[in-house]
Amino acid sequence: MGIVSINPQKNRIHIKFLDMSRKELELTVMKIEVAVLELNRNFTCLLDFRLAGSLLIENRDLLERGQKVLMEVGIGKAVPLVTQQQIESPQFQILDVVRSGYEIEYATSTKNAMRILDNYQRELEQLDRQPRRGNSLFKIIDKNGWEDEQQFVNYKSALKRLKKVRKSGRNDAIVINVKI
Repeated sequence: MGIVSINPQKNRIHIKFLDMSRKELELTVMKIEVAVLELNRNFTCLLDFRLAGSLLIENRDLLERGQKVLMEVGIGKAVPLVTQQQIESPQFQILDVVRSGYEIEYATSTKNAMRILDNYQRELEQLDRQPRRGNSLFKIIDKNGWEDEQQFVNYKSALKRLKKVRKSGRNDAIVINVKI
């Protein structure tokens, strides 16, 4: 069975996938659904796939269900922790097809994954501390009313995120200036 834990102080969920049966993966997704409710918007997620084996392709629907829950609660960024062999494996690249709607950056070491997530949280804290008067704030929306939870203090960062959002299937997403 997979291991799911949260760190409320860091607003982070840790999910470790093991080489498990479909039933065990389903139970892991249920654990995620419960645990994530204790986190706040823009939480971070460390997904450890290093021992996942071949669970990905045949369980795409369960992975999509887990990702949908993360998005609904308000995930800010996820870092899948993988081996170099997994990155190069066509079977493992299903994660790129499954994911949608939130920022993902791969890492091959726990130390690097934590650094990425901690940096993301520091950026959010800086954004919250900046005075709003006179500064531009950008966000990403689409014509169906969907809004990305992230806000950006510079246009360049918003454009970078926009590319990822469009790759995830929101082709009509645009960047807007919240101050206008």
